[in-house]
Amino acid sequence: MKKHIIIVVAFSLFLGCKKQEVVQSKHKVATSFVKPKNPLNGLQYADTLDPYCKMSIVKYGVSDTTKVNGDLYGFCSTMCKQEFLKNPNTYIPKK
Repeated sequence: MKKHIIIVVAFSLFLGCKKQEVVQSKHKVATSFVKPKNPLNGLQYADTLDPYCKMSIVKYGVSDTTKVNGDLYGFCSTMCKQEFLKNPNTYIPKK
């Protein structure tokens, strides 16, 4: 009797599963990055890249900043800033 119940349940699950069709979206896909209204994005930085992870802060924006030796550095995240501050001279390019 248990085998019959298992077969009926499995068969009903098999029939209940339908292939879902992929629906084309009517929304346009963004082809450019949106610059959020973030006051940190308008500042002058020593470099256009996050000194720790080398991500473009011009393209992706700035999340955090710090000043080292009079130069302002922008970071994509607080984690990058924290790692940078452990040993900033490792990441600052030589002038």
